[in-house]
Amino acid sequence: MGETGLRSYKLAFLLPGLLTLLAIILFPLLFTIRVSASGWNATNPDLDWIGGANYAALWLDARFWQSLGRLSFMATARSPFNTCSDSHWPCSYGTM
Repeated sequence: MGETGLRSYKLAFLLPGLLTLLAIILFPLLFTIRVSASGWNATNPDLDWIGGANYAALWLDARFWQSLGRLSFMATARSPFNTCSDSHWPCSYGTM
């Protein structure tokens, strides 16, 4: 089999994985970014482009910063318990 035939053979095996990656990961990610930069809501199903206005409103919202602070606290307060829950180092101190 020549170099060209081997290359097309490899691409034939890669194609299903690449299409799956595109369908499951990239499309939802790009669509989420598109929706976040639009004025979409349940009463206005059109994707009207408003750019960064949603993000500007988010940065000025006090509830966002309160919830981000609570989330950060819960994530950092829970991390030591997750580390120690399986009796692994650094919490087991040499016992197996």
